[in-house]
Amino acid sequence: MKTITATELKKHSGEHLDAAAHGPVLIQKTKRPFAVLLSFSEFERLRACEDAYWILRAQEARREGTLGVEATEAYIQDRLTGESATTTSRTPRKRK
Repeated sequence: MKTITATELKKHSGEHLDAAAHGPVLIQKTKRPFAVLLSFSEFERLRACEDAYWILRAQEARREGTLGVEATEAYIQDRLTGESATTTSRTPRKRK
């Protein structure tokens, strides 16, 4: 992956935009990774991958069952404080 500084990007933006059409360009600021310059087609591909991932996760959740609102709130409360917010069962129920 091509690596440049933010200053180099500022001085030669056209050149680096062209380079991004062929692969990601890592931009460093104060010698640390700061951003990545991607072509729009690569950005769209990554978004499509993320969308597909979340669709699969939603399908898995639907197959396994879901928690109700109260059970979800109790589960979150348990994780945040270690205390139970309600006595509602947090066992997922199967959809019919």
